[in-house]
Amino acid sequence: MKNLLTYLILLIVISAAVGCSAQTLTDVLNQSKFNETEKEDIIKLVDFFENQILIEGKSRKESYEIILVSENEGYNRVTDMIPIEKQRKAFKGISSSAYNNIWLEGKGRIYTTYDGVKVEKPISYKSIGISTDGKYIKLLKKLGKGNEKIKHYYNSIMDSGDIPLYPNLFGLLVDINANWTEDVEQSHWRLIIAIHMLTINEQHNRYKSIKATKN
Repeated sequence: MKNLLTYLILLIVISAAVGCSAQTLTDVLNQSKFNETEKEDIIKLVDFFENQILIEGKSRKESYEIILVSENEGYNRVTDMIPIEKQRKAFKGISSSAYNNIWLEGKGRIYTTYDGVKVEKPISYKSIGISTDGKYIKLLKKLGKGNEKIKHYYNSIMDSGDIPLYPNLFGLLVDINANWTEDVEQSHWRLIIAIHMLTINEQHNRYKSIKATKN
């Protein structure tokens, strides 16, 4: 009887672990306040991102890991692989409610252009960041209750008012020796990485397009 009870407990634990790792994007989004249309839109964005970064001859997981390591080393691989025109077309292909519950348009100022030119007066431009009051950030908060690393990522956004610096995200996925500690195939990480990288790409291209005006 004791052996049977032990077996049943182990079976429950294993089933729970398998169920967690086998969650789909829909399962993750079902924990949010997004409506069905918005969920479909977000899945489209993740699919778009993954189609763009998929490396020929590599699996999705391998592609993710190569991209993430490259970005951490400062090679800007994602901004090179995802043409901003295609990304903005993908943005236009989703509902405004989905977009506005992820991102917030605002005003930024720069003192040095992308080319390294210092400007006499700050140049204002239309910036983009993660909405700290949208359904996406609220989903991160909920996911963080069962995952300390997502909780840390959520807190970083709330503390800074925008996505944290890239090494912050990368550091949650690997250990001190850069060995992978998280499975990037898990749907919650797929969602977080896709939104993070699409945000970086948009921010990068907006900044890059600003030119110093001649007096």
